[in-house]
Amino acid sequence: MVKEICSVLSAILPSFLTCMIYRLLGHHIGQNAKLSVFSYVHADEIEIGKDVQIRAFVFIRVRKLSIGDNSIISFGTQIKGEKSFSGKGNNFVGVHCLINCDEDVKLGFYSGLGPRCNVYSHGSFLPVIKGYPAKFETVVLEDYVWVGMAVTIGGHGGRWCRKFLTGGAECKMLASCRV
Repeated sequence: MVKEICSVLSAILPSFLTCMIYRLLGHHIGQNAKLSVFSYVHADEIEIGKDVQIRAFVFIRVRKLSIGDNSIISFGTQIKGEKSFSGKGNNFVGVHCLINCDEDVKLGFYSGLGPRCNVYSHGSFLPVIKGYPAKFETVVLEDYVWVGMAVTIGGHGGRWCRKFLTGGAECKMLASCRV
């Protein structure tokens, strides 16, 4: 409860005060990390690396948040769900991305999402009790993967290891490889 109240208050404070509050709460915040005003970050465990930028109007609410060094979470991005979001480092999440973390979402080293991408760790909205399928799986973008503008990943989970996924298409199991 204290952590949540501090997260809400930190949304209107300058970056240096926000980082100081998160450190006092026991979270690991690296040097030169910037959590912009009007961004909300809440998780039970937070690890933010060196030189990370979380820009304005970002909403993050997950169980565990881990962002590696030199990463950027751009304006208007939402990362929310019951599980964790993690990036190994040098990640970029573009403007207005939506990342659903009902299962874990992991970005490999130097991987990123272009503007307006959607990542879903589940494959159903329709009711399961009426016979519609529902599948929840971890979504993994391997190292050095770039997902182009306006791509939707989801519904099937999996490991995404193509080097470039083009925009305007829905990526399905055919575009992934399982390890």
